[in-house]
Amino acid sequence: MFPILCCRSLAGKGHLSVNVPLLWRKACNSHVPAPPARFNHWVQVRRAREAGTQPTGHRHTKSLDRAREQCYSLTMRLELKTRKDGRVGVVEVHGHLIMMHGPELHDTVTKLVSEGCNRLLVDMSGATYVDSFGIGQMVACHKTVHAINGHIRFSGLTPKVLAVVKMCGLPAVLEIDLDPEVSLAKLLAS
Repeated sequence: MFPILCCRSLAGKGHLSVNVPLLWRKACNSHVPAPPARFNHWVQVRRAREAGTQPTGHRHTKSLDRAREQCYSLTMRLELKTRKDGRVGVVEVHGHLIMMHGPELHDTVTKLVSEGCNRLLVDMSGATYVDSFGIGQMVACHKTVHAINGHIRFSGLTPKVLAVVKMCGLPAVLEIDLDPEVSLAKLLAS
């Protein structure tokens, strides 16, 4: 255990640019075997990542980054479906309403408003996660629709999303229903 700590403390002080096995033997009284050759490689990878560059000679970095991007695109996707139900525009939200997707929800609502819909239902029964940016999108949609004297209701929030919305105090500002059919009936009646 001591040789690893010893070598890491030397690496943190910038002394690793010289011969690692030689430093290792000097620091550990030369009776401890030298670190594996790949130790030097991982130090280079760590330093390159801290500097924001691509490590030299590391063939797996690009494939790992590609795999990470694919994982994010599959697990953190956002899908918005729009339809008109009578006089009401309906936006169905599926996936994660997060910063990574930008203002897609607000853009969709703005598009429906520009097409003449002044009553909107945002069905969030398919929304699995909402971060602070998503909460901001909900408030922006509310402000956009109320600027034209319209009505917008959010419905079908999952318990996880509803907990975040309640934590932010939004039920006092937004019109929220648990059932999309109830929201649709209220919008058609108004």
